[in-house]
Amino acid sequence: MLDDFFIRALLVGIGMAIVTGPLGCFVVWRRLSFFGDTLAHSALLGITLSYTTEINMALSVFVTSSIVALILLKLQKTTNLPSDALLGLLAHSSLAIGLVVIGLLATIRFDLMGLLFGDILAVNVNDIILVWVGGAIILIVLKIIWKPLFASTVNYELAEAEGLNLLTYPPPANGRYYFVIGSREPSGWIDQSVEMFTQLTRSGSDCKLYIVEDGAHFDICDTLCNSESVDSSRLIDWLKLSS
Repeated sequence: MLDDFFIRALLVGIGMAIVTGPLGCFVVWRRLSFFGDTLAHSALLGITLSYTTEINMALSVFVTSSIVALILLKLQKTTNLPSDALLGLLAHSSLAIGLVVIGLLATIRFDLMGLLFGDILAVNVNDIILVWVGGAIILIVLKIIWKPLFASTVNYELAEAEGLNLLTYPPPANGRYYFVIGSREPSGWIDQSVEMFTQLTRSGSDCKLYIVEDGAHFDICDTLCNSESVDSSRLIDWLKLSS
């Protein structure tokens, strides 16, 4: 059965769909839907570099894509640009550099469409094994980290309830955050809130930090829900500006 090229392509396509479906949900929820295009364009650069330097193509693609991903993380921390703008910048930059390198390799003929989009009909049995075994490993790992990953993506309060360290996995940058600290909170909680406030401010987020006098844990919620308190009025004004 595996001698039929269409059956091999069908098996690889089904395997990829099973793996990329759950992963794609997190990519979209984190507003990184352009991330796949960025890695694909950087992979084209890796392929052209492998032809130029005569090194293993898979290794060249892996190294190039990893470097682009690290550059993205660095830019997210040092600039105020949103993630989609950074992804677009890196995607088109890597694509342009790859096309320039292809133009310089006049002695080698390229199937540009094949390099950009690939050819699923050209897969072999080894590709099928790689997709299904690798996909199974990815899904197992995803199953293990599903709860904290889902909580940190959808709601950071849920993530904290799951025991996820928010200082290790901070909320997305370039957002608007309102920090309220009770003066009678444990010192460790206060230090953690201040540290998170500092990290998000440095990453370009619009953050406000206020202290509720004589507030501690659930007392803060009562204070913020009291329409006659100054803290409640301040929060309402901030929400109006954010809407």
